[in-house]
Amino acid sequence: MLNLEQVFSDINHNKQTDFQNIHFVVEKSGITLWGKYCQAARELKGRIESYKKILINIKETEIKILSIQQSIKYYNENQEFCNSELYSASDDKDIFINTIELDSLGKARKELDLIRLEDEFNELTLQREAVKNSIELFYKTVFYLRTELEKEGKLTNERKLELEKDFWYNKFKQQIAFELTANKTMSSNLIENICSLPSEIKSNLLKEISSPKSISTLVDNVINNINSKELNQTEIKSLEMDISKLDNYLEQIETKYLT
Repeated sequence: MLNLEQVFSDINHNKQTDFQNIHFVVEKSGITLWGKYCQAARELKGRIESYKKILINIKETEIKILSIQQSIKYYNENQEFCNSELYSASDDKDIFINTIELDSLGKARKELDLIRLEDEFNELTLQREAVKNSIELFYKTVFYLRTELEKEGKLTNERKLELEKDFWYNKFKQQIAFELTANKTMSSNLIENICSLPSEIKSNLLKEISSPKSISTLVDNVINNINSKELNQTEIKSLEMDISKLDNYLEQIETKYLT
């Protein structure tokens, strides 16, 4: 018999798997080592912001569940009074029942709301764990990429600028190669973007497509470059590194939003 719990456990509650995050987010958008580092850093920041929102939703859901539980408890302890005509004129319901009349039907509605909220809470708990795992993945990815960048020198402002220029140069080289390979021509949007580049980068790109031979060389170089700089998902996930700073940072966030 099919175990549905096992099937559902195979689903990534963060919507994207580690494979997708490494290859279709960091790799695809990054192009160069610097580009991949910046993309991974943006993803890390985005996941942390998502984590905060999930914690807020968890706290709000907990409050709603507690409020409904108190309402049902009040009804159970005062069932006869809640179903009487006197209750309609009572101020008690404004205090205990959040201005919602709680007769037998009202109690049934609240019990359904309670089931729904408990399901939402369980789903949020799964999402919380999935996003937390994603945060750790991107934290390790950022650490790995920054370490590789710093092997070639400190990340001074001057070097960051040169790395940024190199990123855009290689990004447009890749787009040119892909479009010429697929369509035998460049789109107007790509040409417009190239024209917006600084003159040094623009002139270097134009040299790359100045003749059929140079175009062929460009395509070959782009393909070889893609194959030679692939991130290793297993290597990143298995990095032995101190993540206590990350754990402490997340604990501070949890304390702020859940207490």
